[in-house]
Amino acid sequence: MTDSDLRLLDRIEQLWNLAPEKRGIAHRDLPYYRNPGVTAESVLKDLYEHFPAPAIQSQISAFLHKISEKYTDGLLPEPREMFLAGCCLILVTTTPGIPLPEDLVRKIIRSFMSIIWYRPVEDLITRYLYQSDVLQILQGGLTAQNVTDVRLSCLEGFRLYRGLGRKDPSSDRIKRILGEIDRSLSVLQQDQDPVIRDTASRARKSLTTYER
Repeated sequence: MTDSDLRLLDRIEQLWNLAPEKRGIAHRDLPYYRNPGVTAESVLKDLYEHFPAPAIQSQISAFLHKISEKYTDGLLPEPREMFLAGCCLILVTTTPGIPLPEDLVRKIIRSFMSIIWYRPVEDLITRYLYQSDVLQILQGGLTAQNVTDVRLSCLEGFRLYRGLGRKDPSSDRIKRILGEIDRSLSVLQQDQDPVIRDTASRARKSLTTYER
């Protein structure tokens, strides 16, 4: 990560992290806490005054890609990384926000743990993807044999993200993907890990809400 990247991230932290002495008692001991009085629009305005627009887009994309890679490798981001990732996701999902490459959007949906990040990921899905795209992305995460957290996140994603995304112009693609996912989930319902089995069962039930 370059010095320019670090300066941008530092600036986001300066603008959005509320000093402990200014927080309520419930949040005083947290290492980072986003100031609810600071809007995404004001942060974006400040960033555009201090950094070129292409640099903002590329640096935020690079940072979110780094966090995605950590999750994909079975690692957890540090507290500061979690804070900044949350800030960056707000900046890319506000209107108008910072655009992301669609391949990065797909990577975030597949790798960011759905039980933690479902709110900002919902906004990404609504902005960028069709329903069939979401299903296909989550389906791809089921093959992460060596990273149980990614598989569980994608399994939970079938429930948390169901029905999200633009409606597909053709029902054939979504029917085909749903059939493939259903077969994969039936296999996972026999997995040796009881958590995988139970989560796969819940995911399979959630698929019945889609129109076929």
